[in-house]
Amino acid sequence: MRVGLGGTFNVFHIGHMRLLSLAVSIAGKGGEVLVGVSSDRLAAEMRRDRGVRLRPFEERKREVEIFLRRHIEEAGEGVDYEISEIDDPVMPAMQQCLDALVVSHETEKNGLRIKEAYRKRGRSLRLYVMGMVLAEDGFPVSSTRILRGEVDERGMIGRPVRVCVGSLSPPKIDGTRMAFKKVFDKADVRGVDISKSASYTSGASHPLSIAEMVRTARERAVRALREGQKKGSGVCDYGVGIEHGVLAEVAGMGGEGAGGAGVQPPSFHVCCVIDRGGLETWGNSPGFPIPGFVFERLTVFERLAGGSADFPEGHGGGRGVDMSTILEHYLNTRDIGKKGGVTSLLSEGMVERKDLVFWGVLSALIPRIRSDIYFLRVLD
Repeated sequence: MRVGLGGTFNVFHIGHMRLLSLAVSIAGKGGEVLVGVSSDRLAAEMRRDRGVRLRPFEERKREVEIFLRRHIEEAGEGVDYEISEIDDPVMPAMQQCLDALVVSHETEKNGLRIKEAYRKRGRSLRLYVMGMVLAEDGFPVSSTRILRGEVDERGMIGRPVRVCVGSLSPPKIDGTRMAFKKVFDKADVRGVDISKSASYTSGASHPLSIAEMVRTARERAVRALREGQKKGSGVCDYGVGIEHGVLAEVAGMGGEGAGGAGVQPPSFHVCCVIDRGGLETWGNSPGFPIPGFVFERLTVFERLAGGSADFPEGHGGGRGVDMSTILEHYLNTRDIGKKGGVTSLLSEGMVERKDLVFWGVLSALIPRIRSDIYFLRVLD
């Protein structure tokens, strides 16, 4: 397959590497990658920031060639490549007989023009619009940002990413810290008290639907990011909202188990991560079925929206009671939350709540790790 792409490549960075790697992968063994590098004249004409220094064409071309040669050798793709100087962003691709064109978000308009020109000539052209490669702070990596000293060529920001969690719960904070430190080089994670934030509503102690969990997790993330910016301790890069709930709608589905009750509804966490640019990514933790008698009482107190003789209103927080409160009452024990939580109790310490939070937050970070692929669009 013959695959084309073009660019200025003024400061060679991870975004360019991902763009070229994608083109090589699409071309496949025996294929060909045709790269157009903007001439000095075209680069100057298309430059958005006049204060940014443009490197000479030969320097820019050399870096593209060094990367392509090494990448193809290491990947063992067996792909041929050709790098040429272009003085127009559209015409060279129209003059080639390409099977596919790889573009970035910034060059998508030119890609669509080329695709339309192919269509008018009775030829097909598959257009790959690669997702933006994100720096550690959640904003795209670009040559301009690198030259301004905001990020380096790998998208590193030179300081720990600052993360605000919409909770003061230690398991939520610890689990979030574990997830961010696995993905980022350094992370400063702290809890933020959002209970007094204007118009914040916590909902039930344990939401019993996905819709309620999603709503509350997002509100927690938005409030955490906003409140974190007010603390005067520097920029807050990410707001994280985590909501723990029960998927009540699956109760009783499937065949009958040992207790004759069918499927027991699972308990899990929904996680929302929002950056300063407004990008939301979502994930959820593994779930586990909760005991039937606990679920029965959760649904009762959800309907009552308050307390009872056994559980006074507000006991356990939120709008009723939580699983810890129910288990403490019926098992005649105390401080389940301080002993690793319900998860630790039911698994005899093999799994703690912070572990579930870790997986939930990590899954919400997955789209950011390879944003170029996750947000890739393919137009046939």
